[in-house]
Amino acid sequence: MDPITYIMLGTLTLAGLAFALSVAARLSSLTGGKSYTAYWATLFGGAGFVLLGTVGLIAWYHLAASQRGLTAIFSILFVLFGAVQLYIGLRARRAAASK
Repeated sequence: MDPITYIMLGTLTLAGLAFALSVAARLSSLTGGKSYTAYWATLFGGAGFVLLGTVGLIAWYHLAASQRGLTAIFSILFVLFGAVQLYIGLRARRAAASK
């Protein structure tokens, strides 16, 4: 297999781990966990979306011409959504740290 395949598999594994940590932190905050788990859930979710969008952008080069347009659009949207989540999570973390 090509080295790019291993890079994509590693990135997808990290994205899955980030999403699993996000779900776990969100469930913990909803069931009476620590208050800081809410912003950790947002941070992990944002990292997961950035990683997932990155995999799409890596795979874009290897796709057929008819698949490239929507893949690029959705990948960029995933990265932007993840960046917004990361911004919101970091802002919430700073607000909690300044109290």
